[in-house]
Amino acid sequence: MYYALIVSDRGKYEYWTTVAAENGSPIGEYNLGHLLADRGGGADRRRAIYWLKKAALAGETGCENPSYASCVSLLRRLQQGDARK
Repeated sequence: MYYALIVSDRGKYEYWTTVAAENGSPIGEYNLGHLLADRGGGADRRRAIYWLKKAALAGETGCENPSYASCVSLLRRLQQGDARK
């Protein structure tokens, strides 16, 4: 989030978010899923669903922020075809 909010470097934000997600961080998985969902498109939507599912599964074991419910809600909207509600 530092690169997205403080430095405004989207490339670095995506890079470090991907690193966090690939290393099993539930928050990284959620953030990457959210980033991909916002981008839209077929491949990005599929990748967003993948990462959000991983974050949701980890939600019961420590994914406190963002909340499990928030992750599941975005995942449902993506699967129904609308990530921007």
